[in-house]
Amino acid sequence: IWDFAGQHDYYNNHHYFLQARSVFLVLYNLSEGEEGIKSLEFWLRSLSIHLPKKREDGNGKPLFSIIVVGTHLD
Repeated sequence: IWDFAGQHDYYNNHHYFLQARSVFLVLYNLSEGEEGIKSLEFWLRSLSIHLPKKREDGNGKPLFSIIVVGTHLD
């Protein structure tokens, strides 16, 4: 389990820890409105850049999953 904590200071090192056989849990703060959505888009774009588009064996879907969770709704 890796927790990147959403800190952009460490963004340049994240790709060293990303693997295609993973489940990614991407959380964003619902109370931040448009800023929360922008942050979510940033992390989803980052994953799409660093992860393979297809499986290495050429069969079907990639091996990773992405779960998006909105927080701070209470």
